[in-house]
Amino acid sequence: KINSYLIDTSYIGLKNDLKIKWTKKVDAKIDLSYLTTDGVQKSSFLKHKAYISKSFKKFKIGFKDIHEQNLFTDSDTLTNSTYQFYDWKIFLEQGDSSKNNFQFFYQERYDWFNKLNKLKKAASAKSPGFIYSMRNKKNQQLKLSVAYRMLSIIDTSLTNILPENSLINRVDYQFKILKGMINSNTYYEIGSGLELQKEFIYLEVPAGQGVYTWVDYNNDDIKDLGEFEIAQFQDQATYIRIFTPSNNYIKVYSYQLSEVLNVNPRYFFKKKKKFFQFINRFNSQTTLRSEKKTSSLDFKTFSNPFQSNINDTLLQTLSNSFRNSIFFNRSNPKFGIEYTFQEFNSKILLLNGFDSRKKLTKEWKIRWNINKSLSITANSENGIKHNYSDYAPTRNYELKIAKYNSKIAYQPSTKFRLSLNGSYTDKKNVILYGGENVFLSALGLELRYNKPKKGSFTGNINYIYINYIGEENTAVSFEMLEALQPGNNSTWTISYQRTLANNLQLTLNYNGRKSFETPAVHTGGVQIRAFF
Repeated sequence: KINSYLIDTSYIGLKNDLKIKWTKKVDAKIDLSYLTTDGVQKSSFLKHKAYISKSFKKFKIGFKDIHEQNLFTDSDTLTNSTYQFYDWKIFLEQGDSSKNNFQFFYQERYDWFNKLNKLKKAASAKSPGFIYSMRNKKNQQLKLSVAYRMLSIIDTSLTNILPENSLINRVDYQFKILKGMINSNTYYEIGSGLELQKEFIYLEVPAGQGVYTWVDYNNDDIKDLGEFEIAQFQDQATYIRIFTPSNNYIKVYSYQLSEVLNVNPRYFFKKKKKFFQFINRFNSQTTLRSEKKTSSLDFKTFSNPFQSNINDTLLQTLSNSFRNSIFFNRSNPKFGIEYTFQEFNSKILLLNGFDSRKKLTKEWKIRWNINKSLSITANSENGIKHNYSDYAPTRNYELKIAKYNSKIAYQPSTKFRLSLNGSYTDKKNVILYGGENVFLSALGLELRYNKPKKGSFTGNINYIYINYIGEENTAVSFEMLEALQPGNNSTWTISYQRTLANNLQLTLNYNGRKSFETPAVHTGGVQIRAFF
C-alpha cells in the first residue's frame, strides 16, 4: 500500500498525510504533495517525506527520507531553475527519549539539475554520524553531534562545487548552578569545508529604503566601491549592497561559538545582612558570539575566539562580538549605574581583497530619578574604531573616540515630557592613516506629548558645532563628521502619530538639517497603517 501510494502522482493539487501503525512498536508516517500550474510558463512540484521505525526493547531502528522534484518549463523546455534532490537516513537510537539518548546514523543525499532538457544527477554526499543527548540532569542539558560528510561530483558541467570531505562537530550545553545564580548557555561548532569568494555591487533604491549613500570623493562621476558609506540620514539611504557568488572556492577550517552567561547573586544570597543586601544589588550579563574561517589547520588559532588578528592573511572570514555589562541597582527606580565593555571584529573575503573592521568601547551610564518629575542621565564612552580595506586604501582609518553626553528630563505626567541634552565628542585618527582630528559639541531640546488612545507628538531640535582639522571630502572625514560639515550645523525632527479608528493609524514625519554654507535639506513622509 505504501509503495503504490507514493507512485500514484496523477492527481493535481494532491496533499495528504498517511499514518500507519502495524503493531505496538512499528510506526510509519508519509507526507505527499503534488501540484501543477498551467500557462506558458508551467511548473510542477512533487514532494514527499517518510518516517518508519521499529522498537526492540531499549532500542529503536528507523528510516527517514525526503524527496523534492521541482520542474519549471518555458514553452515545454526545462529552465535552469529546475532541480531535484533525494535525501535518506537510517538510524539506531535508544528507545526512551526522556532519558540520556544516543543515535548512530548513516545518511545519503543526491542532487539532479537540468542538462539538455533532462534532469541529470550532479552530485552525491554520504554522511555517517553520531548524536548524544543528556536529559536526565535537573539543571543541565547537553547535546553532542559528530558528522563526517563525503561529497562526490558526478557531473562537473552541472556544478562548480569541488569534491570534498568535511567534518562537523557541535556541542550545545546549558546549566544552572548555585540555585540559579549562574546561568549559562553555550553552543560550539567546529568543522571544515569550502568558502566561496564573494563580490558585491550597490543597487540604487528609492530614498529612505536603502542603507548606503554614494559620495563622489574624486569627482569623476563614477561609483567606485570605496565611495559608498553607511547613510547617517534617511534621505541619504539610496543604495543597498548585494553580494554575488563567484566560481572560486578556498579550503577553510571553521568554528562557531555562542555563549550567554548571567550572574545574579540575589538568587543565592537571600540573607538579610547588609553585606549580602549590598552584593545583591549587582548582576552581570556576558554575551560572546564568534564565527571564524581560516586556511590554517592550527587548532589553537582557529578554535580560539579571543585570538583574532584581522591582518592574518590566512584568516578568510571573521565575525566576533563580545559584550559584558555589570549593573548596580538595575531594577531600582531611583538610582542605577551600568558599565559595559564591548568589542566587535569582522573580516570578509572578497574577490578584490579583504574588508575588515574593529570597534572597542568602554561605557559608563548613570541614571538618577531626583523625584517623580525630574531625572538625570549621564554617559561616558571611550574606545577605538578601525577600518581596513584591501580594495580601497583611502577608506583605512583608526579612530580614538571619547564621547560624553548628559540629559535632563522633566516629566510631570505620562502625557508630557521635556528633555534637554548635551554632548561632546573628540575623535582622532592615528598619524599612520592621516592624523585628522575633530571636536563635536551638541545641544538639543526634545518635546514629547502623548494622549492615550488618540496619538502622540514628538519634536526635537539640535545644534552641533564642529571643529575639524584635516582633509575634507574623504571617507575618513565622512565618518568623523557624521555626514555633517565643519562649523555650525543644526538638525530637527517632527513626528506626529494619530489613531483615526480602532484599526487605522496615521503617521507624519518631517526631518531637516542645515550645515554651514549649504542649503537646508528637508525630508517628509506619510504612512497609514491598517490593523486587521
